Amino acid sequence: MTGEKPRKWKPVEPLTSGWRQLEDPGIAALVGVWNEQASELQGKEIYETFLAKLRREWAIETGVLERLYELSDSATKALIERGLDASLLVSSDTDKPVDQVMAMIRDQEAAIDSMYKFIAERRTLSVGFVRELHHVLTANQPTAEAEDERGQRVTVPLRRGGWRQSEAQVTDADGVTWLYCEPALIESQMLDLLSGFDQQTAADVPPEIRSAWLHHGFTLIHPFQDGNGRVARCLATLVMLRAGWFPLVVTRTDRPKYVSALRSADAGDLKPLVQHFNDLQKRAIRRALSLSESVIVENETVKSALAAASMRLGERAQALAQSQQKVLQVAEVLRRKATDRLRAVEADTDKMLKSHNPMYAAHSDGAAHGSPRDYYYKLQIVECAKTQHYFANLPEYRAWALVAFSTEDRTEVLFSFHGIGRDRRGVLCCSAIYCQKDIAGSIASVEPLAAEPFEFTYRDDEFEVSNRFAQWMDEAIAAGVQKWSQSL
Repeated sequence: MTGEKPRKWKPVEPLTSGWRQLEDPGIAALVGVWNEQASELQGKEIYETFLAKLRREWAIETGVLERLYELSDSATKALIERGLDASLLVSSDTDKPVDQVMAMIRDQEAAIDSMYKFIAERRTLSVGFVRELHHVLTANQPTAEAEDERGQRVTVPLRRGGWRQSEAQVTDADGVTWLYCEPALIESQMLDLLSGFDQQTAADVPPEIRSAWLHHGFTLIHPFQDGNGRVARCLATLVMLRAGWFPLVVTRTDRPKYVSALRSADAGDLKPLVQHFNDLQKRAIRRALSLSESVIVENETVKSALAAASMRLGERAQALAQSQQKVLQVAEVLRRKATDRLRAVEADTDKMLKSHNPMYAAHSDGAAHGSPRDYYYKLQIVECAKTQHYFANLPEYRAWALVAFSTEDRTEVLFSFHGIGRDRRGVLCCSAIYCQKDIAGSIASVEPLAAEPFEFTYRDDEFEVSNRFAQWMDEAIAAGVQKWSQSL
C-alpha cells in the first residue's frame, strides 16, 4: 500500500431506497420488549444507578478510544462503579497527569449530559449544536496536532467549536492516506449532512441506520482539528437517546470491530457499522434486563413491594404467560436446528478424526428444556454470561446442544439456550461457548465463541429469527472448529 496516491474525500452519499436491507429485525423486537417492560425499573434507584454508570463508561471509553489517555482496567472499573473521583486514580493507572485525565473525562461526561438536556428541550439537530458539542468535549484540551508545510507533526492551538482551516489527512494501519473535506466546503457539507439526516428522520428510517449514516458522514467531513471521533459518537448516541435507546458505548475492546466497520463504510458498505451499533445496543439492553429484581425489592418498603407484586400479578399474568409461551416455542425451534446442524458437523469430523487415529472421535449431544440433563454445563454457561456482562436465567429456560472432539484431550463447542435477567421477560438467548478439557475431564478453559449471544423474543417472527440464527450459529461453529484446529 505504501506509495499509493492519497484517497481523496468524497461528499457523503444520500441513503438510498435500499436502506431496508440494512435493517435487523432482531434489534427492533428486543427494543420493543424492553420498552414494554422498562416501566418496572424507571424511577427505581437501581435503574438510575445503572444509567449513571453507563454514562460514566461512555465518558471514560470515548477518550480511551481516541487515545487521549490510557487508563488501566481496574481504574476504569473503579471510576464507573464509584464515580468520577480523582482520588480513585494513582499515577500508574494512566499515562497522563491524573488531573488532566479527570478533566477530559468530566468534559466527556458533560457532553453526554448536554445530549440528555438537548432531547428534553426538544431541540433540532443543527450545525450550531454540533459546534456546542465540540466546545464542551474539548473544554480542557488546549491544543491539537497538525502537520506543517514540511509534513512534520506540530502542536497548534485548538479552535474549540470552530471548523478547521487547513487540510487534514490520516494514514491508516494499511498505509493508506485519506484526505478529508476541503476547509472551504465544510460548512456546506455539514448542512447537507444534517439535511439528509432530517429527511431520513421524516421517512422513519430506523435509529440504528440513521445513527450509523450520520456518524460515518461526519467522520468523512472531519470538520474539526481534533475531536471528530468523539463528536461522531455523540451524534450517534444522540439519535439513539432520542429513540429511547441507551447511549452508544464503544469500548477499547470494541475498537478493532468498530474501525473495521468504518473502513467498510468508507468502501460503500454501511451494513457492518449498522450491525455493530445494533450489537452494542443489544449489550446495553441485556445488562438492563439483568438488573437484580431482588435488589429492587430491597429498596422498597414491604408494603409497596407487595402492592407492586399484586399489581404485576393481576395486570400482567395473562399477557406474560402468552409471551412466555411464544418465546419458548421459538427456543425449541432453534434448539432443534442447532441439534441437527451439530449432528452434521459430528458426521464430517468423526470420519476425518478416525482416518488419523481410530481412538479419536467426534460426537454430538443435547438436552431439551425439562429433560433430566438440561442442567448440565451450568458452570460454563454462567462463566460465559459473566464475560458478556449479563445474568443467565437458567430456571426460566435451559436447553443445550453441543459437538465434542476427542483426541488426547476433549474440546466442546456448546450452544446454550437460556433466559436473560432475573425475571421472566419474554427474552431468551443462545450463547456459543468453547470449552477445553484435559485428559481427566477437568475444565481447562471456557470462552465465548461469538462477540455477543443471540437474543430472540416473543415479538420475533419465527421464520425470520430462524434464518438469522442459522447464520449466527454457522459463524460460531466455524470459529470453534478453527480454534480447535489451531490447538492441535
